[in-house]
Amino acid sequence: MCDVRWARLNLISVEALAAAIHLDADICMQTPGHNPHLAAAATERGIPVHLVAA
Repeated sequence: MCDVRWARLNLISVEALAAAIHLDADICMQTPGHNPHLAAAATERGIPVHLVAA
């Protein structure tokens, strides 16, 4: 998990991504204002991302 691209993620995003990887879970984010860096990192690792309207 030591990847330079993780530098774009804040601590909460890193924790969410690590939890999704560990639990084999999807990530849900609120729109508008979702985190595109977290979505890209998750998609790159094959983790489904769901955008939920507020």
